[in-house]
Amino acid sequence: MAAAALFLAGSAAVRALRPDRPRETAPDQAAVAAGRAGGAESSGPSRSWVEVRVRAGQTLYGILASRGLAASEIPEWIAAARGLYDLSRLRPGQRLRLATAAGGGLAALWCDTGPRERLVLERGRNGVAARREEIPCSVHVRRVAGVVRDSLFQAVEDAGEGPELAVALAEIFAWDIDFHRDVRPGDRFALLVEEEWRDGAFAGYGRILAASFVNRGRTYRAVYFRGERTPAGYYTPEGRSLRKQFLRSPLKFSRISSGFTRRRFHPILKRVRPHLGIDYAAPAGTPVRAAADGRVIFAGRKGGNGNFVKIRHNRTYMTGYLHLRGFARGIRAGVRVRQGQVIGYVGQTGLATGPHLCYRFYKNGRFVNPLTMRFPPAVPVARTDRAALARLARELLPRLRRDVPDYLADPAQNLLAGAAALRAPRS
Repeated sequence: MAAAALFLAGSAAVRALRPDRPRETAPDQAAVAAGRAGGAESSGPSRSWVEVRVRAGQTLYGILASRGLAASEIPEWIAAARGLYDLSRLRPGQRLRLATAAGGGLAALWCDTGPRERLVLERGRNGVAARREEIPCSVHVRRVAGVVRDSLFQAVEDAGEGPELAVALAEIFAWDIDFHRDVRPGDRFALLVEEEWRDGAFAGYGRILAASFVNRGRTYRAVYFRGERTPAGYYTPEGRSLRKQFLRSPLKFSRISSGFTRRRFHPILKRVRPHLGIDYAAPAGTPVRAAADGRVIFAGRKGGNGNFVKIRHNRTYMTGYLHLRGFARGIRAGVRVRQGQVIGYVGQTGLATGPHLCYRFYKNGRFVNPLTMRFPPAVPVARTDRAALARLARELLPRLRRDVPDYLADPAQNLLAGAAALRAPRS
C-alpha cells in the first residue's frame, strides 16, 4: 500500500474524543493580585491592567509611549531593570502586563522573561523598583485522543491541540513507527499530557505521562517512568525501553523520495547505477539528527556527496548524511554526538536536483537498507523497579480509554508511587 498518510500531509477529518476548550483565557485579576508581593502601591482595585504581546520590531520605549507614558518617564523604568533583565531586547510574542494608576501614569510593569519567571517593575514612594519572581503555575493532566484520517499532525490539531503535541507523541514512538511512511488512515492515538496554566492562561505542554498508538492494527503503549535504579524515559508496561539503538529516521518530518536499490536511473548522471541509501525529501534547512550515539569520523565536502557527515557508532555500524546545506555548530571529525542531536541541515549540495537528505547505513563496512534493519531496545526497567512500573501502568493506561477529569500533577514526584504522585498538588 502506498504511503497515503504521510506525517505532514494535508487536511483530514478526525473523530475527537473529548470536547474542545479555549487555548487561552482572559487574565484573572484575582490571580494577578494573589501572585504579587508588595505594599499599598502594589495592590488594590485602583489599578487597571492591560496585556500586551510584543510584535516584531517593537521596543519597550515605543510600547510605553503608545500607551501615553511621558517620554521623560520611560528611561526610569528601563534603568530600573538593569542587572536583572535587558528590556531593550524584547522578543516577538513576549508578554507584558501594564498597570495604570487611578490618577493616570504607569504604576507597574510585568514582563515574562521565561516560561516560569517574570520581571516585576513597580512604582513606589522611592521610585521604580524591580525584582524577579516565579509565575504562579498549575499543572493539569488531560486526555487527548483521535483517529487519523490523513495525517497525525492534522488529527492532533483537529482534536484541539497544538502541533508541538504531535511532535512529542511521534518522538515517543519514533523507534517503532516511521511517521514518514508507516501511518495509515484509521490509525488511533490516545495520550495523557500535562498542561501548564499560568495567570489563567494556557502556557504550554509538559510531559506526556502515558500514550498509545494503534498503527495498522498493532497497538504500541508507553508510560513515562523514573525509578530508583531506572533512568527517566518511556517504557512499555512490561518494562522494555521504547528507545532503540538507532532512530527509524534521521528527520522528524519528511517523505521518502527514493529508496534503497541496486538499480536506479540517476537524474543528473543520466545512467543506471546503485542507490545505496534512502532519500528523504524535506525543505532546505530542516534539521538532520544523528541516528544513534557515536563519533563523527568525517564532516566536510566530498565530491558528489556534497556536504557530508559520517558517524561511527560502534565496531559494526556507521551512518552517513549527504547533500547537507551546512553543519550544526561544533560538528567536526572527532567529536562525540548523542542520538537525536542535530548534526546538520537539509540542502542540495553535490549531485542533487533538489533539497533532500540521502541517508546511508553501513554494517561491517557494507551498505545495507536501514528500513529493513531490526535493532534491540535500550536498557529495560531495573528488576527492582518493575513492581512500581506495573502499579503506575495499571493506574494510567485505563485512563487512555475514557475521559479523565482534570487533576494536579506534582513534577517533584518521580511517579514511582503511581496514582499518588499524579494526584499530589504542585508545590
